[in-house]
Amino acid sequence: MICLFVVGEPAIPLLLLKKFPLLGMSVTLQQHEDLVAASINGDLETVIRLTARPDIDVNFNRGGTTSALHCGCKLGHLAIVQHLLNHPRIDPNVLLTDLVTPFYIACLAGHDAVVDLLLANPGVDPRKRNISGNSPFLAACQSGHLNIVLRMLADPRIDINRPSNGGRSPFFEAVYEGRLEVVKALLCDPRVNINQTMEANATPLYVAAQHGRLEIAQRILASDRKIDTKTRCTIQDPDGRSNTAAEWGRRIGTFPRYQWMDDAVYNQGKVVGPVVSDLIDAFEDDPEGIRYSLRRLPNLRGTVKTLHLLRVRPSSMVF
Repeated sequence: MICLFVVGEPAIPLLLLKKFPLLGMSVTLQQHEDLVAASINGDLETVIRLTARPDIDVNFNRGGTTSALHCGCKLGHLAIVQHLLNHPRIDPNVLLTDLVTPFYIACLAGHDAVVDLLLANPGVDPRKRNISGNSPFLAACQSGHLNIVLRMLADPRIDINRPSNGGRSPFFEAVYEGRLEVVKALLCDPRVNINQTMEANATPLYVAAQHGRLEIAQRILASDRKIDTKTRCTIQDPDGRSNTAAEWGRRIGTFPRYQWMDDAVYNQGKVVGPVVSDLIDAFEDDPEGIRYSLRRLPNLRGTVKTLHLLRVRPSSMVF
C-alpha cells in the first residue's frame, strides 16, 4: 500500500487519505483553526501565510458552523475575502451545516463592498438558499440593507419573489420586520408580488395591519397596484376568528394610538398610566378594537373598565 509520510507524524495510507480526507486534516488541525481565527481577527498576513501551504484546506469549516470565507464575509474583512476568492482551491459557495453560503452571510450582515465583490465573482451563486429556504435576497430585505437590496434588484439572476420554506417572500419579510425604506424600494419594482401570501394565507398588508406598521400599510395602500385586502388568514386570533387585512386594520394595530397594545403583550402587560387614559379616549372611536385588545390584556380589564365608567355610560362598556 502506498503511504504518505509527514515529518514527525505517523504514516497515513494514501488510499485512506483519499477516501477520508479528514484523516489528513488531523495533521494540521491547529493550522486550520488558526486560519479561521485569522479571518475573524482580520489578520490578512496570517491568512496569506496559511493558505500558501499545500496541506491547508482553505474551505475548512469548524464543525460545520463557520469557515474562513464565511468569517470574512460576516465581519466585512474585504481584503481577506478578496484573497480567499482568488485562491485556486477556494469554493466560493462553501456550505455550512445549515446550508448558509458566504454570500448569504454578507447579505445578512450588510457589508456592501463584500456583496459587490461576491456578485462580481463568476463562481458565486447568489441564489443558493439556506436550510429554511431563505435566499440571500430575502436576508437582505429582512435585515433592511437597502443598498444591497437595490444591487440585487438589478441582478437578473435573482428571483426577487422566491419565498422561504414557510412561504414568506422577501417583500413579506421586509413588511414583517418594519423595513420601511426596503418596502418603498420594492413597491417601485413592478416585478415584486406585493400580495404574495405565506403558508397561513397571510398577505404582507395583513401583517402590516396586525403589527401596527402604519406607514408601511399606508405605502402599500397608496401604491398604484391592485391590493388584496380581503384574503382571510387561516391563523385564528385569541377569539377563535380568522381575519382579513381590512378587519385587522379596523380592530387593532394599524392606528398609532393602539401600537402600545402589542408592546404591552410582549412586555407582560406592563403599561404606564397615560396609556390607560389613551385607551379610554380611544374606546369611543373603536369599541370593537378596544374590547378585543383588552381580552389580550386581561390584567388591565378592571382598571380600564373602572376608569371608563366614570366618563361614559356603563351600558356602552361590555367585556
